[in-house]
Amino acid sequence: CSVFRISPDGSRQTILHKFNVSDGAFPRGSLIQATNNALYGMTSSGGSTGSGTIFRINTDGSNFRVLHNFNGADGHVPQGSLLQASNGVLYGMTLAGGSGDNGVLFKINMDGSGFKVLRYFTAMYERLNYGSLMQGADGFLYGAANGGNSAEPGSIFKIKMDGTSYTTLHKFSVYKDGAPVGALV
Repeated sequence: CSVFRISPDGSRQTILHKFNVSDGAFPRGSLIQATNNALYGMTSSGGSTGSGTIFRINTDGSNFRVLHNFNGADGHVPQGSLLQASNGVLYGMTLAGGSGDNGVLFKINMDGSGFKVLRYFTAMYERLNYGSLMQGADGFLYGAANGGNSAEPGSIFKIKMDGTSYTTLHKFSVYKDGAPVGALV
């Protein structure tokens, strides 16, 4: 797996970084270009514990750096894309790990400092976060969870950027309105 750049007409492709398992494997979601012009992304496995990584790289391929190695307790199998919120901080979710192995919602600064789990997902309808977070005009972060079973097939939630005021906005019913997969718009 690699990070690459390609010209708009497809005539020139450049490999910016090849992952070697120790720095991550199987990138997930899309790269984001943050306000500092660096690219940020996540891998769903690899890294120092095999639980995935958060990385940054410059657009010319220089300064590749692993910012965080997930260890299972703080998340496992990151999914979706990172979000740079209005406060400049990066936010994301994992599919598994944390208490109960239901995934977490986390934040990290662009320089790799300040990693913190903001929410350990615990209920069945909160788990399996395949998509990405989005920020609403009200400043809250919004996301969707798949749930993974027909009894509790998922939910839509919101949370403040500091991790407080978590609210479940909607619990899905598989027989009534299905189950979410992917990101909100």
